[in-house]
Amino acid sequence: MPVTSATLMTQTTEAMPRARTFGAMDARIRPNPSGSAFVRARVAAAALVMAVGLARPPWLSGSATVQGDPQAALARAAELLAKSDYEGAKQVLLILEKAPDLSDLERVAVYRHLATADMQTAQYDAALRWVDVAERLARRLGAADEMSRIEAARGFVWRARGHPLQAVQHNRNSLEWAERVGDRALVAQVYANLSLAYQDLGDWSRVLDYAERALEANPQPDETVRLRYLRQTGIGYFEFGDRDAAEQRFLALLALARRRGDRQNECVATGELALVYWEFDRDAEKALRYYDAAIALARRIHVQGLEANWLLDSGNVLRDTDRPDAALRRYHQALELERRAGSHRLTSNLSKNVGQVLVRLGRRDEAEAFLLRAADDSDRYTIGAVRWQSRMELGRFYTAADPARADRYFTESLDLLEGQHANVLLENFRVGAISRSLLVYDPYDVYVAFLLDRGETGRAFAVAERARARVFLDTLAAAREQIATTVPTEYLQQENETLQRISMAQSELSREPLDAAKRLAITLAVERDEEQLAKLRVRLTTDHPALAAARYPRLWTARELQTQVLQRGEALVSFFLGRDGSAGWIVRPDGVDVVRLPPRVRIEQAVRDYLRVLQNPAASDVRRAGREVSWMLGAAMLKQIPADTRLIIIPHGLLHYLPFEALLDEDGRYLVERYVLSYAPSASSYAYLRQLPPASADRVLAVGNPMTREAPRAAERRLDLQGMGLLKPLPFSEAEMRQIQAIFGRSSQTLERAAATELALQQASLAEVGILHFATHGLIDESRPERSGLALTAAPPDQDGLLQMREIYRLKLRAALVTLSACETALGKQVNGEGIVGLARAFFYAGANAVVASLWNINDASTAEWMTRFYERIRDGEPIDRAARDAKLAFLQRDSRIQHPFYWAAFVVTGQAAVPVRVNRGPNLTPAALAITLAALTVVVGYYVARARRRPSIL
Repeated sequence: MPVTSATLMTQTTEAMPRARTFGAMDARIRPNPSGSAFVRARVAAAALVMAVGLARPPWLSGSATVQGDPQAALARAAELLAKSDYEGAKQVLLILEKAPDLSDLERVAVYRHLATADMQTAQYDAALRWVDVAERLARRLGAADEMSRIEAARGFVWRARGHPLQAVQHNRNSLEWAERVGDRALVAQVYANLSLAYQDLGDWSRVLDYAERALEANPQPDETVRLRYLRQTGIGYFEFGDRDAAEQRFLALLALARRRGDRQNECVATGELALVYWEFDRDAEKALRYYDAAIALARRIHVQGLEANWLLDSGNVLRDTDRPDAALRRYHQALELERRAGSHRLTSNLSKNVGQVLVRLGRRDEAEAFLLRAADDSDRYTIGAVRWQSRMELGRFYTAADPARADRYFTESLDLLEGQHANVLLENFRVGAISRSLLVYDPYDVYVAFLLDRGETGRAFAVAERARARVFLDTLAAAREQIATTVPTEYLQQENETLQRISMAQSELSREPLDAAKRLAITLAVERDEEQLAKLRVRLTTDHPALAAARYPRLWTARELQTQVLQRGEALVSFFLGRDGSAGWIVRPDGVDVVRLPPRVRIEQAVRDYLRVLQNPAASDVRRAGREVSWMLGAAMLKQIPADTRLIIIPHGLLHYLPFEALLDEDGRYLVERYVLSYAPSASSYAYLRQLPPASADRVLAVGNPMTREAPRAAERRLDLQGMGLLKPLPFSEAEMRQIQAIFGRSSQTLERAAATELALQQASLAEVGILHFATHGLIDESRPERSGLALTAAPPDQDGLLQMREIYRLKLRAALVTLSACETALGKQVNGEGIVGLARAFFYAGANAVVASLWNINDASTAEWMTRFYERIRDGEPIDRAARDAKLAFLQRDSRIQHPFYWAAFVVTGQAAVPVRVNRGPNLTPAALAITLAALTVVVGYYVARARRRPSIL
């Protein structure tokens, strides 16, 4: 078989792993519970078929001899490269390069193979010389496919030398040549190269997307393609914080590499698994075993890039487990390997980590030099994560000696960090990505403490606001103003099809009988479609970067809130929980006050203790139990605020789970008895919602009381995904719906029983609805927030009876108020740097101005009564926040059996709650009819209260 440029495809194993970044900061930080962190200047572990080559054709197997057969010699060289025998391959190629009977195309292939051998042994100048020779000949021949491979080889070298932007550009040039040829296998290879190149820039959405494109474009994917795909997607999912998906791919990569005898991908998989076991599981000894195995394997195959990477990462484990001297030894070994190779890809990261350890050891002069070098090198070579991390380290380093310089470094650090996570479309991915970035230490926490120590209250507030506001505010504005009108039609069509498949599968899950094997198969199908949905969003950000980078540019300062947002009789109370100390701000139209609070761990423990009391209706002496947490959160600072003031609470961390209405003032009264409270995800999102024009829609739509199987009635409104087929009727949801009709008359509409379907909701002219009420079961999935939803009536096969977060985003609302009369609907997944990801948040994206939702599992009867009183006040023209307060006070003013906060404190109002809701009032039920209904409710409430006293349930 003749060797041509189309068939001779060099096997090259990429000797560039991905580099880890940060870890414990100084001696004050415990061995870090979250470990060294993430943005890998990922020299991405061993692309079996990178840049210069594609998958090995079948004819390259075997042991061809060199003598007398140039084609066999060329095949033999490619085989040796595939086995990581670079010196052996080079010996064959140097003999072959002098052969007089080579065709021009075969000679180009020889030069490329020689470049590959030199690249893999870190002889980059020599590699570029071979590439230049190959290019001159390929251009003269007009060989576009060879030009594509040559540009890819240049991308490899620039990447190895720590110049990722140049690497990306060469790979884009490679893609142009490949598309000109029209060879799908070649195009697939270039996509794989782009996936590798974007690792160094920390652009994980493109890493995943180009890996997917490579698989899609390949006409006949073989095991080599599979290896590459497993590696790249494993890296991407790791960086987005999906531990299980990453481990699954790396284990599959390890098994396949061992079966094929591919030592380099075996080395990559081993090191990556070590990373998983350390970063996610904090299993230091297991991680070090894997790292040591990976280092030994890298040395055996003479791949210095992999060896340096695993030395760096294992050094991080040693550093973070109080073994600084051992860590320094590994860092210096890696630096020496980088120096010998003339590479800069790991140098900035290594310099930063050496600086960290030297600070801990008290060697400050040496530490300063390394930290400054890390910042300079990361700028020069565009190593994104190290840029912000090195500046955070320098800010801490200069805090005492040069505060002004420290301030500059802190500011630069946050700017760089936020720039890395500016993609507004990948909501679920961003949660994982920025959360992983903040696991080791939180730069917002460090900077807030620095500013408070210097007495800069307003600036500290602004930094705390940045910490909580960026993700929510960016996506909120983008979803409403840009994405909704500019997402391409083909994307929406694919998204619709994927969502429909998910819905159909989940609909089948709710049917019975369903054996375990069938249920498992359907569940796996749902997971595959969820992964496909994520891929679609990644693809959108890659194809439409301007859309993906859309940002809401403004964060409000305390001064602007005072003068432009807050009105007389209002105060904003914002919290920030820090590792060494926390803070609370009171922003009023006439001033700003701050109080220093205990460290986060103490506050969180007190909050958890109080929540256990609040959620147990049989618990006695609630006020005594609440005094400690009230003191810790600075309730005394509210003494200066007059009664009946509107308080807008901006929680942080675990405080999202706490109803501040149930805290106590200095006189032992609940705060709800003194103030009107509402909540907001951040001060800036509150300002954004506050400035929206009042909702003009004036209809009321109540959805709920869905059809379920005949089963005993449920007193609670919470379920999980596996329990979808076991839903029970809620006895008071029907009464709740009747009461809404009675209160709002002809302006109200209900969708219940058979009519309470997803399709009916979507067709209900939602743009005309001012109040949207759901009375149903709620599902909260803490680990997969996008699965959370509200139970409706299933309409098989394509409507599963679950309105999930991913579907709520797509609703087009203009509602002044959305009420979620289901349990725990205000909650969601708590993530560092992101706040709460939950159903309430999804409704804000969809267009709601305010959301009422619950913090814990309340019984059905109490919910119905609370909602009745709440809506009566809304009908009478009360603003949302005051209506909610009145409904709570009604419980406190009645029978002592329902004065416990369990019955009234769970429902919280978030968003723009200081305005009345305009509703056309139709004829209501007569006073007598209302009295009869309320009396019936009261009797049943008393029954459930008594039963709760006999059988307390701590949730």
